Parts: sequence; C-alpha cells; structure tokens
Amino acid sequence: MTAMTAVTKVRAGEGYIYTLSLSGKELGYATVSDHEVIERLDIVDDEQGKGYGTYLLQYISQDIGNDLVIVPDNARCVSLYARLGRAMDDAEYDRYGWALDQGHGVYVI
Repeated sequence: MTAMTAVTKVRAGEGYIYTLSLSGKELGYATVSDHEVIERLDIVDDEQGKGYGTYLLQYISQDIGNDLVIVPDNARCVSLYARLGRAMDDAEYDRYGWALDQGHGVYVI
C-alpha cells in the first residue's frame, strides 16, 4: 500500500472497528471482537480485488499479535482467508468453531 493508506482503530462496544482509508477516501472496515474474532470485513465494491482486504487483515493480525478467527459469509471470501491463514482444525472447530460457521468454514489468520 502507499504512504497515503491509513488504518484507524476505534473502540466500539466489546471490540474495535478498523477503518482503511486512502487519501481520505474510506475503502473499507473490519470489526473485531474482544475475543479476537473478525466479525465483519467489508471493502467498497469498486475497490475489491486490489489487495485492500489483504492489507487490512494483515494489519489487524499484526496489531492484535495473536491468531484471529474469521468466518466467511460468502464463497468469494474463502480463497482470501485460506490464502492468508488456515482452516480451523477439527479440535478447534468441535470446541467452538461450529457455533460461528455460516456455511463456508472457519479460518484462523
């Protein structure tokens, strides 16, 4: 990303909102719970496929410093999450992943 790319982090309820901007234009955001679960990741439609989602996920992962759990809510997200992390293993999934799964698996980044 360029020097004009910025990520802001704001406390919101029981987690944080990370907002990605480029030259003052908001490109997307992610919400992260205090339990280190990325609850939502959205990139503006016309900015998808340009690496902004990857950048934001990597930024959050470095900021948190621990494994993050992310749950895709559509098939398009699966390849991104699989590329950046791994599918949750069976033991983790049996313990709590099943409760998060929206039909596309659960990933750890």
